[in-house]
Amino acid sequence: MGLGDFDTRRITRDQKKTIFRNVGMVSSVEVPGMLSPTLKKLIVLIAGLFLHDGKRNQNRLPTRSRVVAPTLTLTTPQRPVLCDLFLSKFVTHSIGDLMPDRVYSLTEIQDRFAIIDLYDRQLAGAEAFDFDQYDTTFAADARIDLSDFGQPECDYPTYRAWLASLKDVMVEAQRITGGLRLELTGDQARTHVPVACHVTMAIAEQRKLTHTGLFYNDVLERRPEGWRIVRRVEEHAWSGSP
Repeated sequence: MGLGDFDTRRITRDQKKTIFRNVGMVSSVEVPGMLSPTLKKLIVLIAGLFLHDGKRNQNRLPTRSRVVAPTLTLTTPQRPVLCDLFLSKFVTHSIGDLMPDRVYSLTEIQDRFAIIDLYDRQLAGAEAFDFDQYDTTFAADARIDLSDFGQPECDYPTYRAWLASLKDVMVEAQRITGGLRLELTGDQARTHVPVACHVTMAIAEQRKLTHTGLFYNDVLERRPEGWRIVRRVEEHAWSGSP
């Protein structure tokens, strides 16, 4: 069986051994010109592991001292097999097929933008204590769990009243969100949102700047009025000071 007889898409272990033994007779390799310089160097480097001074070594790979810098030439029939082996089995499968980009439908794109906008409205409403805007982000029957911060799980009206009571204590605040980790399934979504809170607290005529990191673990549903949070668990991540 010659090198040209192999189908590189269905190579058995024994066939690979035969390829590598035959490649050991070759002293150079050609790679297609349309590849980027980086990929060319990578393919040539890997090919160099199987190229030596022309003497066959069927028992082991050539040692470092016997490996020579390959040039960009290779005669038929070895050329198509060697190039296909590296391009189809290594380059294509590692870079393209294993990590394809997700293609979103128009509905998914609209939903994702709507949910991103929801969090923007919520942070702006919380910092300004604008509850008319804040109310557009939670469902009226939502449940909120603040166990990590010493508060029991409660319904949204109770949570809203507690948050409003902090207006005179939280005199200045800024909340910064990280990347939105969103799983969207039809009319329901789950998010894991990292948030850094920087708050100036006024207690007993003294002001103290606090820093807290947390995660919003939310469940959202599509309601007639739009996307709304129906459950939130606030997870404490870290606390510190400047």
